[in-house]
Formats: sequence, C-alpha cells, structure tokens
Amino acid sequence: MTDNKKHTFVTHARPAGVPLELQNLPADTAVRVTSNICGVQCEGTTTAEDVLRDLKSTIDRQSEGFYTINEAAQIWADARGTNPKKQREKLWKEIEKGMLTAFDEADKFETLEFSGSVKYSCLVREADLKEIGVFSKVHAKAPAQETSTPAPVVAASDDTDKRRAKKPTIETVALDYMREVYKNGQFQSAAKFHKHLIKLAGANNSPFQIGIGEHARKLFCPAASNFF
Repeated sequence: MTDNKKHTFVTHARPAGVPLELQNLPADTAVRVTSNICGVQCEGTTTAEDVLRDLKSTIDRQSEGFYTINEAAQIWADARGTNPKKQREKLWKEIEKGMLTAFDEADKFETLEFSGSVKYSCLVREADLKEIGVFSKVHAKAPAQETSTPAPVVAASDDTDKRRAKKPTIETVALDYMREVYKNGQFQSAAKFHKHLIKLAGANNSPFQIGIGEHARKLFCPAASNFF
C-alpha cells in the first residue's frame, strides 16, 4: 500500500461527485476517510481504490433514488438546520405508521417490516420522501465537497481498468447467495437475516466467514476482502 503522502477524504450524506484528486491516485495509495452522518462517526485508513468504489456505489444508489435512513435524515437536517437524530426519529415514525416504506439494504426490491433491528440498516426511496414532504425542498442542497467539485471523467489506463474490473465485491460474490437464503427463509427483519447468515458462515456454499476480534459480530467475505 503506497503511503508517500497523506490523503484525506470526507464522506458526505449526499456526495456531490468524485474528487479529481481521488480519481488520479494510484489504486493502492493509502487514504484516510472520515464521516459523520447522522451522528455516526467513522474514521479509518484504506486504499484509494476502495474509497473510489464505495463512493461510486453510493452515488449510483442515490441516482436510482435510494438513501440509507441516516443519509436521508442528515440531508433533511442540513436543509432545516436541525438535529439529524431528531429527523431520523421522525422518519422512523413514518415507517412505523406505514407512510414510508423501508427497503432491504441488501436487496432494494425487498421491503421490510418495521422493527427496532431494521432502523439502522434500511433504505428509503426518494420518491416516497418527497411524498411526505421530506425531500421536496432539499433536493438541490447537497453539502459542498471539501476536496473538489464534481470532476470530469479521467481516462484510465488499460491496466487500471483491468485491475478494477477484476476486483471482486460483496455484490458480485455474495448477492445471489444472499438473495437465495433470504428467499428461502422469509426473514422478518434484517437483523434476523444477518444472524442466519452468520450461522451459515463457513459451511456449505456460503461465501462468508465469521469475523474475529472487534469484527466478531460481522461477516467476512474472503473473496471480496471486505466485511458485511
């Protein structure tokens, strides 16, 4: 992992684009990532390639109209100048009342019944948020990127394209397996589904192993070198 220079990137609830600096970094460059979305503070060091992949995944998901509950609450709070946790509580109440639909983070086509375990892991749809008045006036108010404005696409070398294309992700490695398990089990919550995946980890055709140490309650996907 190359670490000749410290590079820091801040993750926002609604990314305005991919910073040019990040696009131009070698894939294995060590970068520091920080975020504070709806009171959930994260900080760590990873590679430029991983940050770029995750950032593009978030942008693609939001372009399809899906936001995590924390992203939606933070965007709403930023527009109103209020506490994002309070806005999240309001969104939870809308889900509980049946006014807002919660979707499975692992499969955007699966809806979830409201429960305490669903709160932190569900997706909500922009169209539904607009209907209840949440995104009607905040859609254009994304926080400015601290590192760069939306950057033009930078042509990558053939070697870089091949390296990125070959790097597996949890979606490419495990999504079909997770859908099959979910379909067979018909789980009532994301938490129960996750616990069942942990029980299956390391056996049969599961792509997961059980994490250890501080990751003991997480699933590790060796083929994607990432936790779920």
